[in-house]
Amino acid sequence: VALYARRSGELVVGMLACLRAGLTFAVLDAGYPAERLEQMLAVLAPGRVVDIGAGGGMDSFLAARSVGPSGRVIAVDMTDAMLERTCSSGVF
Repeated sequence: VALYARRSGELVVGMLACLRAGLTFAVLDAGYPAERLEQMLAVLAPGRVVDIGAGGGMDSFLAARSVGPSGRVIAVDMTDAMLERTCSSGVF
């Protein structure tokens, strides 16, 4: 599981949840440049990305390209407007 977030209490909760579930995780710091994040996702090839504090959701769309059709991106705290736009687009 790749955890995408800024350093925060929510990130710690995500890490603890992964540990509790027996999952391996990697932290992708939201402060990294986009090119670095894409490189990390390419190397890690995670099947799941958790975008903590998704807000507008653009990073979730970028992560979706990396996990491919069989993977999942879970956007936490996505705005209502972005959720509606995503659902109506037919992407998910």
